[in-house]
Amino acid sequence: MSVHEACERRGVRVVATVATDGQSWIDEGLPWGKRKSLPNALRWRGPRREEFSVAPASDSRLIRRAGPLDEAEVDLVVARLRDPCVPESTPFSAPEARRVVRALPEVGVRDELLWHVCAESAGARALALRLATLLRGVGPRATGQVAITAAMVFWVAGDAYRASVVLKRALTDGPNEPLGHMLDAALRSEFPPTTWVQAVHNTPYELCRRGRACA
Repeated sequence: MSVHEACERRGVRVVATVATDGQSWIDEGLPWGKRKSLPNALRWRGPRREEFSVAPASDSRLIRRAGPLDEAEVDLVVARLRDPCVPESTPFSAPEARRVVRALPEVGVRDELLWHVCAESAGARALALRLATLLRGVGPRATGQVAITAAMVFWVAGDAYRASVVLKRALTDGPNEPLGHMLDAALRSEFPPTTWVQAVHNTPYELCRRGRACA
């Protein structure tokens, strides 16, 4: 049964239905079975898993593993990442990308950022898209917590599909990461992020900042 039919049987007036297969849509006032060509503005294509693969390991442009940042540098990275005024199309500069990759391997930094995302989710999607774009330039086994952070932020933003795509990269680079396996189980069970977000809301900020997991 289509979603459109189910809504009509329950007395819900459907204004318009868009088919996400990119092939067809339904106008207001037309029978549900009469389809028209989907305008380009409404076409949607989800990301493919290979879009988050990286260039060959010999590529000198890849961002590789490096030592941690000091506390002041970490604070600057977190403040920049959680800034809701930064649009998703804004790329990381090369120095900024390296600072992010150096900061996020620390679980406390990851949890601090996720605490802020759950408290103020307005910029979650933009942040997740920027982190996902950054992943394409990070070398294998050097992502640290970048991939799992991006996947978690996509989930909080309500985009379970992209969360699952990026999570594959996260579990490839960090197969023993507990938070990655928690998210994998949640996605497979179609578990909504609201319960986890509420748990984070009830966690004192200082616990996350000192490296205690929010999960």
